[in-house]
Amino acid sequence: MRIIKGRLLDQTCDALVLPVTGYIDSDRCAVFCEEPSLEAATKWKPLSVALGERISRMGSCTQIITTLTSNGGAAMSGIRTDEHIIAFPTRPGRIYHEVDGWDEVLPEFRNHPPLTLSTPGWMCKSNLRIIQFSTEELVELTEKHGWHNVGLPRFAPDLDWADVRAILDKHLDDRFILVEL
Repeated sequence: MRIIKGRLLDQTCDALVLPVTGYIDSDRCAVFCEEPSLEAATKWKPLSVALGERISRMGSCTQIITTLTSNGGAAMSGIRTDEHIIAFPTRPGRIYHEVDGWDEVLPEFRNHPPLTLSTPGWMCKSNLRIIQFSTEELVELTEKHGWHNVGLPRFAPDLDWADVRAILDKHLDDRFILVEL
């Protein structure tokens, strides 16, 4: 894995990876919870709708968000036609308090009284097991599509970066570019 300084959304790559949760709101839109995903959702408005539809159909997995054109490129206003936007789950879609407890909820949301028996994924901690699966799926997608440059941001600020980095280093080769600010 190569490492560069910069902003992910400024990079020219075959695919750009956005950290996501598997949570969709009542409008069936995906909820983005960390940068640069929040910036991308603001920049490309249809992104949250497109991902929400895909999560509804396929579940929360590493997947291409952008609608592809007949030549294999992206078809979303403002995204280059030869570039793909990839959803990369780092958090659960939802946790259930009786099963998962409150430890998986981010500290800033623990004091809120539960309105239901569960908490949406955007209020939860990143999860190393989910990151492991997402990384493996990202490698599979990269091989399937023949991508040579896949940009991903530093993500999961609530976890120890050394633990996240160990997963990435184990699976990602020089086709992957970690973009750090």
